[in-house]
Amino acid sequence: MSIYRERYGLRPIVNAAGNYTALGGSLSAPEVVEAMGRAAADWVSLPDLQRLVAEEIGGLLGFTAGSGSAVQVTAGAGAANMLAAAAAIAGGDRQLMARLPDSSGHRNEIVFPAQMAGTWTKTFEMSGARVVVAPTEAVYDRGLGGRVLASTVDAVESAIGEQTCAIGAILTWEMPGQMLLSIRALAELAEAHGLPLLVDAAAEIPPIGRIAELRSDGATLVSVSGGKALGGPNATGLLVGATAYVRSAGMMAAPAEGMLGRVAKVAREQLVGLQVAAEIYMQKDESVLLSAWSDRCAQIERALGDVPGVRVERVCPDETGLPVPRLRVHLDPDGSANVESVTAALRAGEADIRLRGGYPGATFLNVDVACLRDGEAELVGRRLREEIGTAS
Repeated sequence: MSIYRERYGLRPIVNAAGNYTALGGSLSAPEVVEAMGRAAADWVSLPDLQRLVAEEIGGLLGFTAGSGSAVQVTAGAGAANMLAAAAAIAGGDRQLMARLPDSSGHRNEIVFPAQMAGTWTKTFEMSGARVVVAPTEAVYDRGLGGRVLASTVDAVESAIGEQTCAIGAILTWEMPGQMLLSIRALAELAEAHGLPLLVDAAAEIPPIGRIAELRSDGATLVSVSGGKALGGPNATGLLVGATAYVRSAGMMAAPAEGMLGRVAKVAREQLVGLQVAAEIYMQKDESVLLSAWSDRCAQIERALGDVPGVRVERVCPDETGLPVPRLRVHLDPDGSANVESVTAALRAGEADIRLRGGYPGATFLNVDVACLRDGEAELVGRRLREEIGTAS
C-alpha cells in the first residue's frame, strides 16, 4: 500500500496529467532512491559536490570543458529562471549580485513575446527583474479555431529599450505551437541588440537532445526541470548555457551566503539523485519510450472509439514541437458532458484520475499518457467512457 494512503489517508492518484510539480514531478527509480539514501548518511562539501555533479551531468549532455557551455544544478527550473535573470542583470558585478533582488539603477527589464510569457514570468521577477510583455495583435490559431493575441518578432524588438537586460521566452504546452516564435529568430534579435536570450524549457524533454538544440539555436541560458522526464527529485533543475553567465548564476546560488539564491537550496541527496537519474535516462532508447506512450494512446482511443459525440484527436508533435503523443478528447458541445463535469467525476472515483489542464474555454479533455503505469491506460479509457457515456 502507498505510504500516502497508509499514513495520511490520501487516495491513490492515476496520473494522466504528466510530469506536474503539484503531483510530485516524477517517480524515482530504485537506483535513485538508493543513491539518495547513501548520500544522506555522510557529510560533504556542498560547493564541491555541486561543481562535480554539474560537470558530470554536463558531460552526459555533451557540454564538456571548452564547449562554451556549462551547467548549474538548481532547485527546479523556476530557480534556474531566477538565477538566469539575476545573471543577466548582474553579469560579473559582485556588488550588484549581493544587492539583488534590489536592481534599481541598473538595466533590469526582460522582454517576452506575449504568447511566451504568462504565469512563469514570476520566477524571473524573483531576481529583481521587471518583465515587459511585447505588444500584441490578433492572430488566427488553427488549433483553437479562433483568434488569439500574440507578439511578432518586430513587436518584441519595439519593446526593447535602454533598461532591457535580456529577452525571455517560455516554451509551454499551454500555447499552441504555431503561435510560438522560433528560438533562432529571438536569438538573432537578442544578438543584434547585445542581449542574452533566456529560455524556460522546463518540460522540453524528451528528446534529451532538445537542450543542445536550443543552445545551438542561440539560447544563451536554458532552464530545465530535473524532476520531470529526467526522473530526478522534484525540487531539482538545471541551468545550461554560456559559461560566463552560468558562472555568474552559480555565484548567487545556494549555499552562497548573502545571495538571493540562498533560499533555493539543493540538498546533497538531491544532487546525487539527479545525477543518477540523468545517467539512467541517458541509457534509455527514447524511440522505445515514445512507442510505449503511443501504445497507451491507442488503448484509450479504442475505449472511446464508439462513444457518441466524442472525437479523439492524437496530438503529435505536441504544442512546442516535441515528438510526444498526447490525446485530446473532444466532447459534443451540445451534449450534457462537459470538461468540468467529466474532470470532476474522474477525480471522484475510487482512483483519483488527474488529467492535463486545458486551454481556457476549450471543449476537449487533455490526456497525457507519459506517467501512466502498467494497466492504467486501460483504466483511464474505461473511466472516460463511463463518465462521458453516463452524461450523454
